[in-house]
Amino acid sequence: MPVEITVTPGPVFTLGDVVLKGDAIGRRPDEYLKPGARADSTLIIKAGEKVVEDLKEEGRPLAKLTERSVVADHATNTVDVTIAAEGGPVAPVGAVTVSGTKTVDPTFVADYSRLNGGKPYSPEALRKASDRLRQLGVFSSITIKQANELAPDGTIPMTIEVSEGKHRYFGAGAQYSTTDGFGIQGYWGHRNLFGRAESLRLEGSVSRIGETTDVGNLDYSAGLLFAKPGAFGPASTFNASLKAQLLDPDAYNATIFTAAAGATFELSDTDTISAGGELAWADVEDAFRNERVSDRIDPDRICPRYPR
Repeated sequence: MPVEITVTPGPVFTLGDVVLKGDAIGRRPDEYLKPGARADSTLIIKAGEKVVEDLKEEGRPLAKLTERSVVADHATNTVDVTIAAEGGPVAPVGAVTVSGTKTVDPTFVADYSRLNGGKPYSPEALRKASDRLRQLGVFSSITIKQANELAPDGTIPMTIEVSEGKHRYFGAGAQYSTTDGFGIQGYWGHRNLFGRAESLRLEGSVSRIGETTDVGNLDYSAGLLFAKPGAFGPASTFNASLKAQLLDPDAYNATIFTAAAGATFELSDTDTISAGGELAWADVEDAFRNERVSDRIDPDRICPRYPR
């Protein structure tokens, strides 16, 4: 059977009067909805959510929407909107619990989130805590939930729900150069070595394959990279590395070992301070059998740096 559907969209309605009630009184309605704008339902829904979000930014974790009504006037093609919200009491963050961990220490997760008990409640702090934990690379999902009611001591309990991802990974690659021949690289890593998101990466490479037939004349390199978040507090990271190179191009032979260690401290959302040191040892022999051994300490790694 043929079916024909005809839709008459009608006129476009615009926003008329916008009224805020409850704990939202005192705020400017045009900050949420501008009279005269299109009365899109998504804008009205987001306005109610924004009112609640602003109340929570005042440290009111139990803020909620109590009314969101819309009245259409077909004579003027306008929509009057009323939004009412209840802020609830101001409460600091209370006990922080962690669920979903398997091999990661839940105490470390709570500490590294920096959702310390006693601090003022803030949705922005929750977002930053989630981003901070996500950057560790050990979790596939992170959700921070607050309790539906205050604890007897007047604080708001928090729960960090996580799901651990794969901690071990590996990879390999290859390249070709018309002058240096083939090269291969490989690496293996662990994102949670000792249960507190410590990362370890082993990598190595061999190059100049085909450019020379003597295995002893190939170029080799190997490295070990280690990082420990929260080594000196939740806002710090310790980094260390060991690297070795055996180089045998036509002009010289070189054996190089490099060791480096340092720490980074987060001062604010935009500023960090880093300090560290690097020690290198090299044994270089040129094509005329002239040998030179050197030790080097990189002063740029010893002096503190202040990246922004």
